Order: sequence, then C-alpha cells, then structure tokens
Amino acid sequence: MWQQTKQLSLKKLTNSLLDLIFPRYCFLCKKLLETNENLFCKSCAEKLPRNEVGFLSKDELFLPLKTPFLYEEPLKRAIKALKYKESVHLIREMGRFFRKEFLPLPEEFVVCPVPLHPKRLAQRGFNQTLFLAREIFGQNAVKELLIRHKNTRPQAGLTRQARVKNIKGAFKVTDFALVEGKKILLFDDVLTTGATLAECARVLLKAGAAKIEVATLARRG
Repeated sequence: MWQQTKQLSLKKLTNSLLDLIFPRYCFLCKKLLETNENLFCKSCAEKLPRNEVGFLSKDELFLPLKTPFLYEEPLKRAIKALKYKESVHLIREMGRFFRKEFLPLPEEFVVCPVPLHPKRLAQRGFNQTLFLAREIFGQNAVKELLIRHKNTRPQAGLTRQARVKNIKGAFKVTDFALVEGKKILLFDDVLTTGATLAECARVLLKAGAAKIEVATLARRG
C-alpha cells in the first residue's frame, strides 16, 4: 500500500512539473488549465451535451452502453483531431478527461478496442482507439482480442443497411483462450449506427465471451 501511495505521489509530482514546463490550455476557450482539469476547463466541460442512451440495440443484440457525451462541437473537433493527428499530448489529455467517466472498471472485465485493418493502420500510422483505451483504462486492462482481416470501405457516408453489409465478416478473434468465459468491454471512439460494434460483439460472443458491454467517447445524435 505504501509503495502504491508513493508511486501515485511521484506521478502527481511528475505531472505537475510537466504542466509547469508545458502549460496546458482548454481545447475550446484556450484558458490555462488547472492541475485537476484536462482537455477542457471546468466551465467548458460542463457545457458539453450529455448522452442519455444507456444501451445499444442492434437486431438480436441488446448491450449495456456507456457513452458520456453526444458527438457535437467542441468534443467532435477534439475527437477528429485525435483521429488524424498522432498527438501524444492530445491522447494524454483526452485519456485523463475520460477516466472519470469510465473508471473504475470492474476487475473481471477486459477492454477490447475496435481494431484497424493493417492497410488503414499503415496509412494513419496509429490506432487512436487502442492508444486512448490504454490511456484511460491502463495497459494491463486492454487486450487486442480482435483483428480486422477484411479491408472494408470507410463507414462514413454509407446508409445503415450498407454499413451492416460492409462490416459483416470483417473481424476475427486473435486467441479464443483469451475470449472464452470473459467479460469484455468493447471500446471505440464514436458510436454512429452501432454496426461496427455489433459485428465485433457477435464475433466475441460466438467465440465464447460471457458478457459484452460497450463504451465510446461520444454518440452521434
């Protein structure tokens, strides 16, 4: 216990020193952030539109859903910036901001980020969902349980039916032993129609997962 307390104190001290060297500003109003603020200042954070939907219903699936916000400005702009700019600073800030929304995570759950196809990963350079999941939930809680072996078209701009057809058969389990009997939290950045998350859930359930829940940063209204 003493060792854990010491580590936490050192981490707080390190973060405070970094904040002095590299001042942090609110993503929206550009006000200097306090030590206990991340990404947005308290005033701007309180104005973010909240999501009130607590489940993902897709055909035969009815999954518990944790999505704190709606995908609207200014959070929309922050998520887009994270998606297309490999910014360690932004990943850290967004991770800290969302920790209070998602933690504590029940010990029996493992976190599975939605994967990118290798070609898409090579184009983008990194999987923002994986990096963000590790920042929010910690390295040990995050497991890459799925691979995306089918290089699908981008879902953006497709109809609901086209999204389902496009994503079908896109994912495979990496190791059945890591999935069977496990409670899994599927994690992605934005929930739109839910087609991608539903397909991931079906693959994991077919592989023997005991329970699937879903978490995203935001939901399109």
